[in-house]
Amino acid sequence: MRKTSKIYTDHRGNQIPAAYLHKTDREKHAKAQKFYHQALKLSERLNNFKTDLLQECDKLHHQLLDENLITQRSNSRGGYSISTIDKEIKIEVSVSERIHFDERIEMAQEKINEYLNELTAGVNDELTQLINHAFTTSKGSLDTKRVMGLFRLTINHPKWQQAMELIKQSIQSDYSKRYVRIWKRNNNGQYEAVKLDFASL
Repeated sequence: MRKTSKIYTDHRGNQIPAAYLHKTDREKHAKAQKFYHQALKLSERLNNFKTDLLQECDKLHHQLLDENLITQRSNSRGGYSISTIDKEIKIEVSVSERIHFDERIEMAQEKINEYLNELTAGVNDELTQLINHAFTTSKGSLDTKRVMGLFRLTINHPKWQQAMELIKQSIQSDYSKRYVRIWKRNNNGQYEAVKLDFASL
């Protein structure tokens, strides 16, 4: 009885018998699948590790707050650290702050455009490019760093000041993602992070 050849499917959906594929291509296919599934298992283990770590650290942190009758840490923004008694090992938990703008950012841009139009003959091309660059969108969103960078410009014109106030009022923030880093102090007394990011190894 003739053995049925394995069928591969290419990126266009075409089915190709193994006999028509080069041996190296079949090996690349097998290796890619193998390492993908291994990486997927490692990713799941890391995700479970992070979940367990945060739960345990949060429990200990809240216990410490309760023991000291502290209901809120004013400057922590949800972050904290725990360490061993000898300070050799340190675990830091931090929260990333995501900033976005509401509809008042469009009003601010209109005020800035009014200001630029008033400059007419004395307009500074570099300044105009800088401001326009700040309001350039990427994938439908403004670059918050560029917009916030406008506050560094020393411009006392009333329309500019109104625009800056509108930007301040348009800022909305939430805490979107929690990060955890584990550190070990080396022989020089400096902390080195345990590398959990595959790309950093």
